[in-house]
Amino acid sequence: MDNMDNLEEQPQPTPESALDILQAKYDALSWLVGCAVVLLAGVAIFFDLYLRQRVKDVDRNQMMVNQQISEYVRNELQKNKEFAAKLQDYARTHPDFAAKLQESAREHPDFAPMVATILSKSMASNQPPPSTSVTKSPSPASSTPPQPTKK
Repeated sequence: MDNMDNLEEQPQPTPESALDILQAKYDALSWLVGCAVVLLAGVAIFFDLYLRQRVKDVDRNQMMVNQQISEYVRNELQKNKEFAAKLQDYARTHPDFAAKLQESAREHPDFAPMVATILSKSMASNQPPPSTSVTKSPSPASSTPPQPTKK
């Protein structure tokens, strides 16, 4: 019964105190939103500064990459062309090499255009392979074994 007496004795909230509670909640929410805005502004400033630094790094590296590309075009591309010309000469004089190139083109489709170029240029020259004075004897592995005869 003691509890019942306590409930009856507690004053009911007046409209004025309910307004004070709502005002306190509004103030707390307003403070929380303000803190969130300040925090987001700080994060935005941090990312802005970070991305500006990355852009400067990219601009700095772009000059270096452009120099490397121009150096490659000047030096390495010429070396690659010379190597391709040597492969064409070799394919012209060695027909078995042309077959190996075609096989590698089938295994690695990325090389097919290069192989086609090499083979077309080596076959288009119409130069016969140099003749050799040494005659080759058939190798034992390539000869067919004798067939048994039926009685």
